[in-house]
Amino acid sequence: MVQQVLMVAEKPSIAEALAKSLCKGKYNSRRGASPVSQVHEFNGDFQGSPAWIKITSVAGHVYTIDFPPELNNWDRVDPAKLFESKTIQKERHGFVWESMLEELLHE
Repeated sequence: MVQQVLMVAEKPSIAEALAKSLCKGKYNSRRGASPVSQVHEFNGDFQGSPAWIKITSVAGHVYTIDFPPELNNWDRVDPAKLFESKTIQKERHGFVWESMLEELLHE
């Protein structure tokens, strides 16, 4: 049985460059879940065994930076205070990359 391999690059251009480098000739491209992220597919080898390889990329940022909740009310916070404030890193939810990965996992 041919194994399936999914590779996810940081940018669409990196996904395409990986496909060109690894495909040993020809690969097919199709539109992915996001209009900017194509899925590049080809037969190849993975860890010494035949594989159907799919390479795609994420769209947008996985994390965002924000101020703490107590500083998020623009009507009550002195803007100068924001320059001295620490920021917090938050994971972004509901973006295309989550649905894209879910879609590819079910193929």
